Amino acid sequence: MATGRADPTADHRDGSRAGQRRRVAAFGAFGVLVSGGVMWSLRESPGIERRPAPAPSTPRPPAPKPLDVPEGAAVRVPGGAFKMGSDDGEADEKPVTEVTVAPFDLDITEVTVGAYAKCVNADKCTAPDTGMYCNWKKPGRDAHPINCIDWEQATAYCAFAGKRLPAEDEWELAARGADGLEHPWKDGPPAAQLCWNGEGNDQGRGYRSGTCPVASYPSGASPFGVLDMLGNVREWTASAYCPYTSRGCSNDARVIRGAAWNNGDPAYVRAQDRGKKPPKSRPDNVGARCAKNPS
Repeated sequence: MATGRADPTADHRDGSRAGQRRRVAAFGAFGVLVSGGVMWSLRESPGIERRPAPAPSTPRPPAPKPLDVPEGAAVRVPGGAFKMGSDDGEADEKPVTEVTVAPFDLDITEVTVGAYAKCVNADKCTAPDTGMYCNWKKPGRDAHPINCIDWEQATAYCAFAGKRLPAEDEWELAARGADGLEHPWKDGPPAAQLCWNGEGNDQGRGYRSGTCPVASYPSGASPFGVLDMLGNVREWTASAYCPYTSRGCSNDARVIRGAAWNNGDPAYVRAQDRGKKPPKSRPDNVGARCAKNPS
């Protein structure tokens, strides 16, 4: 949990602790009257994580072994025209809009704690927040994605790496490919292809208690070979949160993309799904990935 930072824009797609507190409070009275009501609310409300219960009698499978992806390794996304958005999703995903993206390079993995620490040590980045679900200063988390950073910190890290944050249309193209997939992988709903909290994940629904090492779920790779575009942490983009019909609007809020470790509702685990945050917010389910113009 990011400390001391309230986020007024948290919504039903966001499994952040601030959003959870509001939802749990709303269901609290109902749970007093109906046996099991609180547990129902924690399990069924979209995007909410819950604390793990005692281990079941059947052991869960071990966590997957991450791929060995060099820090900062990137793939070329060839660019081109594609249809952005969805006619079946949330209002802010409409209307479907054809956009053209120039070729760019995108990092294969999200920015890790270990990579971000190098920026802090070089006095080019400020330290992230710490808290229950924040990875900063947690032992054994160097290979996990950095979280609890704001938009300015994400921007500073990418500049330190000689890169930049991707625009949201670049992010969506990299996740969906030219064929406009709903998920980065080709077939099937979200299950074991990503680090999330829904049905079919390796920890069991509702038992995920934090992020995973990056590159742990190669079966969830995008058509271009980019990993963790859904799951682990949502990602800051360079784009202001604007309607697709007015993409040059003036708005301080920045777009975040991708589902996170604490999302549990597959309706919000889609490549078209959009979120927004104030640039100074530091959620525990948001991190970053860097892009670069081809040299």
